[in-house]
Amino acid sequence: MSTRRPPVKSSTRLWLGVVAAASLAGCGAVNVNQLGTVQRLLPDRDPLLAQAEPFAWDLQFAGGRYTVYPATPDRQQIIFGTPDGLRAYWDGRVLFRIEGLPGAVGLLQSGIEGGERWFARDGGPTVRLACTPPRDWRLSENQRGWRVECSGVVDGRKVAATQVAEFDGAGQLRRIEATVIPGISPLVLERRYQ
Repeated sequence: MSTRRPPVKSSTRLWLGVVAAASLAGCGAVNVNQLGTVQRLLPDRDPLLAQAEPFAWDLQFAGGRYTVYPATPDRQQIIFGTPDGLRAYWDGRVLFRIEGLPGAVGLLQSGIEGGERWFARDGGPTVRLACTPPRDWRLSENQRGWRVECSGVVDGRKVAATQVAEFDGAGQLRRIEATVIPGISPLVLERRYQ
């Protein structure tokens, strides 16, 4: 009589992951920090990550490059994230929260109030810049979007900020280029597979 167990099917592994997620969350929603734990509990996660690869985006900021995956908790926003806790939150107009960047960057937040954009960083002052209204641009049917330009003075020097959103011919978001710290090169989020 053989005691050998049959191999675990990928659907079973996925179900085990869901059960583990529910257990970790107390049968509530999975916390973003628990996502990495659930992924590590799955015995063979490479095939699962391979299935997610077509949805990958690249996030570039301050010399770093990270693979992130989009999630839409509601129809109002997109959260781009990694299993390790890097998150960039997009509400359709602005990257309003960036957290988990390696190094001493800290939490970055931004928003719109009237004709101004504000930028806040952990431990730093809130910076406010005057901005243009969004201006549409179009290079072709497959490449169009909008752009906002901001400017102001921070610590006695002129600074500029931009926010650019690019869409493909089907109206799907393709690229975001956004200043998250005025005076520093913008953060870029770009869909890996166009």
